[in-house]
Amino acid sequence: ATQWHHIPNNWQAPSPRSGHAMAWSSAAGGLYVFGGSDDIGRGAAHNDIFFLPEVNVTVAVAPVDVGQKDIIVPAVAISSGAFFLLLTFCAFYKRQLRLKEAASKLKKDLELNNPLAIKNFFLYSDACLVRFECLKEIYQKGQAWPRRQEADGMTVGGATALVTRKELEDVMYDEDSRKFYLPSEDDESSKLTEVHFCSVSHSWEAMEHPDPWRDQLRETINRLDHLRGHVWIFYDYASLYQFPRKTNKQMQSFNRALSHMHLLYAHDWVNVEIISKLTDQAVKEKMERDNSHIEVYNVKIGAVGPVPIAELTFNDVPYLERGWCIAEMQWASTREGEDHAVPEPPEQFAKRLCQLKFTHRSDASAVQELQEKVFREKTGRTTKLRFDKLPPEQVHILCSALQHYPKLEMITISRTKLQPTGVAAVLRCRAVLAVLVNCDLRDEEAAAMQDILENEATAVKQLEVGRNDNMSLNASKSLTLAALKKNVKLLLETEAQDRELGRKIGKSIESIQDLITVRIDGQSADEARDILASTLSQEVPDRSQRQQCEKAGTTP
Repeated sequence: ATQWHHIPNNWQAPSPRSGHAMAWSSAAGGLYVFGGSDDIGRGAAHNDIFFLPEVNVTVAVAPVDVGQKDIIVPAVAISSGAFFLLLTFCAFYKRQLRLKEAASKLKKDLELNNPLAIKNFFLYSDACLVRFECLKEIYQKGQAWPRRQEADGMTVGGATALVTRKELEDVMYDEDSRKFYLPSEDDESSKLTEVHFCSVSHSWEAMEHPDPWRDQLRETINRLDHLRGHVWIFYDYASLYQFPRKTNKQMQSFNRALSHMHLLYAHDWVNVEIISKLTDQAVKEKMERDNSHIEVYNVKIGAVGPVPIAELTFNDVPYLERGWCIAEMQWASTREGEDHAVPEPPEQFAKRLCQLKFTHRSDASAVQELQEKVFREKTGRTTKLRFDKLPPEQVHILCSALQHYPKLEMITISRTKLQPTGVAAVLRCRAVLAVLVNCDLRDEEAAAMQDILENEATAVKQLEVGRNDNMSLNASKSLTLAALKKNVKLLLETEAQDRELGRKIGKSIESIQDLITVRIDGQSADEARDILASTLSQEVPDRSQRQQCEKAGTTP
């Protein structure tokens, strides 16, 4: 009769659960179920036991002749009660398959190399984007960032303050321009307007509100004001449901966004603005003297209301000492394009993580896991790197990070003091083209490059050393010879006349012995020397000419 016995005696069936233990007892003539948890393993654990009687299982063992070996095949006959369990299991298994297929589709939808992943993120999580026009209006009115719960009902010039789900669904991606577009609301018009997805990484300067002095709001407007078209902004306080999250929908939205937060900063098609500077003390003091108030959730009244800024719980921990901030900056540094920071290898990041501050220390493990996930995924397929103005501590990270880029083809570093260890790391990476511009390269760095070219196998086939006046003529000559011997194209640029430098190097190579091992396109040593002399006396193309050549697919 499929009636369950709860021990002690009642006839209720166990609640839907997973992770339980189940055993059939021939002596008792039934099936025992113990423990487990609700909600597919995420709910509270049970400490109960149930018994289903009249589950008769008979096992017949028969040898089967398969040539020289006998195998045992168990034949199982089950009762109607066990058959009911089998049907239940089949339904559960079918549901698990559907969940697995949905999870697989979601994974593809949110992959970092999928241009539409950023759009899919907002559709999946129900996080929202704020319109740029809304920010300008509330700033002009002297207001601060709205909390997500209140932003849901705000309107700006007849439009909602938050981007609607319908608008997100209508966003299109053009592969040729690598841009997003939104069609006109007029059905008869084919006009497309560009869409800019933007994320703001910032500190929470008070527990109740991240930007009570509106300094981050002002800075965000200033940085994004140059963009034309639709400018949609993610700012956690206005985009994610905040404390207190009172409904299951709000909690689900928050958790979904949190588990894929890296997309908002690591995705190549997102404009990331990092506001690392805290509000100036003078600005704070002025607003406090003016007895300024701000609308925040007030625990005492259980609703949003005006609170004097001076009564907020402030947090003056610097941006670079906050766990989530550093993680966001790390994710942003993995995007294509020029950057001022190097993504840190997971093993180094894990060591530094314990020194960073979290509002909730339990977030540290999630941050570490996401940082490693993004690092592995991005470095595994990156082909081009560009860094500018790297500080000394970032050069140290660069040396250990470059070995993690298996598909790197080109690296450009500018306005950075690399020192011998830095240039050595560049020549040892897998890039075919290495460009070092204005990196204060001296004889020590030239010697390091020469040593690697002469004594190690390197992937570099073209080395551009631009605007480096501190390298002596002898060092330039030695580096040139080392490059020629390894068939590496070397472009030397200085702030002085490039043509004159070429002549000097050409004249300094006087002995045929200097070029005895050099072969250019299979030429003899004599022919190679003539080619070298004529090549080094020619004017080196400037950067704009080189860029034109790159677009045309030719070599400058």
